[in-house]
Amino acid sequence: MLILMIFLIALFALLVITFLIQYKSYNHSRHIRVIYENNTSGMIKRKRLEELIVSGSITKFFRSSGWVTISVDPIRQTNHGHLRERREIATCYY
Repeated sequence: MLILMIFLIALFALLVITFLIQYKSYNHSRHIRVIYENNTSGMIKRKRLEELIVSGSITKFFRSSGWVTISVDPIRQTNHGHLRERREIATCYY
């Protein structure tokens, strides 16, 4: 009986840990770390990134390759308020 109880507690702990890992990765995949123009940091929803870049509210954001400085590093260019990959713009003319 004691062995069964220990097994069930261990199984429950494993399920909780698995859930927390999946929740953390899901939650962060929808958000991006940014540095605002006043040098404070924060997390924003991905869909707000374009708006904040165009308005000049952020100076940096974090992507998989590292921190991107808005006025220095290559980023997507705007086209009537919409960001598009530069390579996508280049292939539109061929």
